[in-house]
Amino acid sequence: MDEVVARLVAMFPGVARETIVTRVQVGLSAFSSAPIRDFLPVLVERRVAARLRAESQVPLGLARPA
Repeated sequence: MDEVVARLVAMFPGVARETIVTRVQVGLSAFSSAPIRDFLPVLVERRVAARLRAESQVPLGLARPA
């Protein structure tokens, strides 16, 4: 999972590493009962990346004028 964290840190430089580590740990725990664990890094990375992308978007009504 260290590689997943490293890729996510590179993709989201504005997010604290600790936040990403926590999100990856939580994401991994969601699959704790998965019988096949081969694809967990890919699944966790995609899930965390999607959530971080969604959280980084500013709602249209709240955007500040330039």
